[in-house]
Amino acid sequence: MVAVNVIGQRMDFFALLHSCALLLVLSRRRRKSIGEVWPKYCWFTAGLMVLQYLLCIGIPPALCTDYPWRSSYGPLSSNVIKWFFLPDFAMRPDPLFIFCTYM
Repeated sequence: MVAVNVIGQRMDFFALLHSCALLLVLSRRRRKSIGEVWPKYCWFTAGLMVLQYLLCIGIPPALCTDYPWRSSYGPLSSNVIKWFFLPDFAMRPDPLFIFCTYM
């Protein structure tokens, strides 16, 4: 239930990945086959949360002038940056967005 709430709250690229992984687990019919896939799903979810937290931290500003998606080559819209949960010097991603906060 918590996974579905997080997917419904986020509605971004990582929620899409999370929902695909959840559908793969739920598409299994037998309890034994779900038990075989469940540890992989848990590792995927944990790894996804760590990746999102690292994206929230971002790289130190002294290491680069700007991120490629904010450069003059072809800047992305702020909504696209938020949907992909990309780090940004102009507006940092909200780390509380990773978790379901309205439960």
